[in-house]
Amino acid sequence: VLKHIVSISQREHKVLPLQPKQFVLFLNGLKLMSIFDQYISVYNGVTDNVGTTTLLGNFLRSKRHISRILDLRRETDERRKKAIKLSLPSGTASGWFAPERKIEYLQRHSGFICIDIDGKDNPDHTMEDVRGLLVSRDDVAYAALSVGGKGMFALLPLAWPDRHKEQFESLKIDFMEQYGIKLDKSCGDVTRLRVL
Repeated sequence: VLKHIVSISQREHKVLPLQPKQFVLFLNGLKLMSIFDQYISVYNGVTDNVGTTTLLGNFLRSKRHISRILDLRRETDERRKKAIKLSLPSGTASGWFAPERKIEYLQRHSGFICIDIDGKDNPDHTMEDVRGLLVSRDDVAYAALSVGGKGMFALLPLAWPDRHKEQFESLKIDFMEQYGIKLDKSCGDVTRLRVL
């Protein structure tokens, strides 16, 4: 496993905040990508495997399902919580797929990996503490509370999108060694769905 493979050299790359939670990646002064301008696939619930294409920014900033997300967070019955979550739109933050969501149909990698930090897997850390450490990392382009409200997710730029899984393995080690935080192991899958 390549250690710290996702770290970005300050001499070559720079991530600049434009406004809260919006970042642009530059290489030698040339704009490479804005996190919100990358294409991803969005699916109508987790059983949809065909989906549509949209911009990552449209997916992340959508307010269309706020009432259902709040219902999910207030719900106490686990079966109903799961049903609500599974019915919400989901997207592949690491790229867009066509004609369906399979690794061999990856049309273009977004250049980002989405990591999940679940509260249940990290009982010694509050989500407020996790949020603080994510915000303090130079390599985190976007971070937010998970749809269920009991975890955090973050998007980080990848130096080598074609080595998605290897970079995730490095991040997993990095977060455990630096912070004692366990990342959701399924984040190494480029086809992984992120529920709103």
